[in-house]
Amino acid sequence: MDSDPDSLSSWTLWQLIDSAFPVGSFAHSGGLEAAVQLGEITGADDVLRFVRASIQQAASLQAPFVIRSVNAANDWIGLDRLFDAMLRNGVGNKASRQQGQALIATAGEVWPSDVILRARTGLKAGTWFGHLPIAFGLTAGVVGISEKEAADAFLFCQMRGILSAAVRLGVAGSREAQRLQAKLADDRPEWIRIAMATDIENATQTAPLIELLQAQQDRLYSRLFVS
Repeated sequence: MDSDPDSLSSWTLWQLIDSAFPVGSFAHSGGLEAAVQLGEITGADDVLRFVRASIQQAASLQAPFVIRSVNAANDWIGLDRLFDAMLRNGVGNKASRQQGQALIATAGEVWPSDVILRARTGLKAGTWFGHLPIAFGLTAGVVGISEKEAADAFLFCQMRGILSAAVRLGVAGSREAQRLQAKLADDRPEWIRIAMATDIENATQTAPLIELLQAQQDRLYSRLFVS
């Protein structure tokens, strides 16, 4: 991808990660809501630790699949099935499918390439699940985003989504969330390094407590988010 900030490809990257791009991420907290209701999160410091653990896990588990999917124009179905087998948390698995399918549906309207159209057809036929990391990487490859940039963008979206949820849940103010985001940027190089150095055969979950918390989402008496 051209790194020139005046290039059209840079605008494409910004469009893909814009909160206005309709993939339904606003409906998901990444397990934060369950953590709040179960007393694990009580303030901004807890949110910071939660986001760090979440992005560390995303760098070790989801991002390697994003990277592999960038150049997977002909074999994304196998990657999708492998990721589905690895993501055993039912709530997280469903959320990944919902967001990935929404991404492919939107990408098909915005960038109607042969690969995206085949991916959309495959979803309708039930030949793949449409998990978010695979859908994100596949779309990134179609629009000319590099593997490293795709991983970086994916992790940014994960961080932004959780911080946005923290504001709506009232455990961090809007300015506090921005402060936390700026602080988390210090960890970005290490997260990118982990993502680029981890192949899918070694992809792993690193935050089992978050998985357990997220799995409780469907049991909450009242909830604002789907996951």
